[in-house]
Amino acid sequence: KGGAGGEGGGLDLLVMENCFYDRKVHRIYDLKGSERNRFNEAAAANPHEHREVHLDDNLRRDNVRNPLLVTPDSLRGLEVALYEDTAFLAALGVMDYSLLVGLDREGGVAAVAIIDYVRTYTWDKQLETWVKGSGLLGGNGKEPTIVSPKQYMRRFRAAIMSYFTVVPASADVSPLLPPDYEWPTPSSGARGGPGGLGGPVGGESGRPE
Repeated sequence: KGGAGGEGGGLDLLVMENCFYDRKVHRIYDLKGSERNRFNEAAAANPHEHREVHLDDNLRRDNVRNPLLVTPDSLRGLEVALYEDTAFLAALGVMDYSLLVGLDREGGVAAVAIIDYVRTYTWDKQLETWVKGSGLLGGNGKEPTIVSPKQYMRRFRAAIMSYFTVVPASADVSPLLPPDYEWPTPSSGARGGPGGLGGPVGGESGRPE
């Protein structure tokens, strides 16, 4: 389509699977595992507005009174998918992705997907890491949101797994994998990338009310 001045232009589109399809989502979280600038005041002020997107610090506060509860099997399934996908992304030099979580109260599930996995650790992002890490722009000593792909992977894994609370069940609760666990050959696995098709993790975690 012609752009300004009659010049032709191009537009790249990335289509992702809608992990909320056929779900009645009443709350949405966008989680990066960072503690820096990860609180949405508008969402906190309007907790019943389902279109507001809550961030990491919103979830940390919500978990004090209403934790995200999952069964051992659901947590293990989420962990395996999360570790495979983040290892694949780190191998490609990708960071700054999020875990999108949609809570469906009626269905008793949390639909999850990795999103925004298009940002590589280019020189400008490396510079951003250095500037924010130096404290020149404040940050109260917290680690910058933008870090190297390996650092991002480890922080993301540790934070995401800490956000969910396992409920008692007949199945044994296996210990969580360490955040720096090296998944075998991530770039050649059968999943072929996030969600197998460059899309979401696609897992669901039960959330008893």
